Amino acid sequence: MTPINNRITYEVQDYVCLIGLNRVDKRNAFDSHMIAQLSDALTRYDNDDNLRCALIFAHGEHFTAGLDFDGATG
Repeated sequence: MTPINNRITYEVQDYVCLIGLNRVDKRNAFDSHMIAQLSDALTRYDNDDNLRCALIFAHGEHFTAGLDFDGATG
């Protein structure tokens, strides 16, 4: 897995794009940085004509706890 930055990973296997939520310490709760990084990953996927699908998964035990209100802006 290649971290795009510290909250999202991005990997390509054949024609599949694997996008990982990687904020395990916060149960993968979204903050503004993670939302921006996920948007960047999806844009990168969308711009690659060789890819056929994207799979969004989570590192750790939790897919996501939702929105991190403590980190929503920071």
